[in-house]
Amino acid sequence: MNSGACRQGLLDPTRWFAITYAIATAVNLREELTTLLVMKAMFISSLDSGCRLLPTHSPLASKISTALLS
Repeated sequence: MNSGACRQGLLDPTRWFAITYAIATAVNLREELTTLLVMKAMFISSLDSGCRLLPTHSPLASKISTALLS
């Protein structure tokens, strides 16, 4: 490939838009996955706190969280 064709490919605005869009999508996906993991931890913590009132809270909380989040 000669330098003229390489320059033409680098200056193509559609290519830069596609690269920028791919990067933005990857960053957004990472943020969404992080949010889901935090929400899952908060949900399990809340479920465990709520189930402490019951006499058999440990098995019940683990069964419910496993059933809902698997």
